[in-house]
Amino acid sequence: MSESGSSHHVADLVTQLNGDGRVVADAPDERLGLTETPVPRSCPPEFRRKVIDLVASGRKTAEVAQLLGVSDRTIYVCRRQHLIDTGQLPGTTGSDLSELAATRKRTAELEAELASTGGLPSC
Repeated sequence: MSESGSSHHVADLVTQLNGDGRVVADAPDERLGLTETPVPRSCPPEFRRKVIDLVASGRKTAEVAQLLGVSDRTIYVCRRQHLIDTGQLPGTTGSDLSELAATRKRTAELEAELASTGGLPSC
């Protein structure tokens, strides 16, 4: 595939993920003194796979970042998480992070339900 064809495919992938051709992170947090947009909390698996493929094909990190409309740091974060997920670096895998997030969400739901019912029933 030609370089322009490859670029077009990546743009299509990102458009499918976001609808506008760019991966959008949260807004900068001026309270913390951040002037740049922070890294997205998680990259979709399809996006991470595309990042890994582009970097593995020999493209420079800055080129991949520009092509996908994200920061260099986002590319590094995706690459690092890939290394963790494949056991090449120690850390929490993406599936463990997803499970933890689901558990935290369920805990918050149960706590809200408990608070709305007035607490634990007395014996």
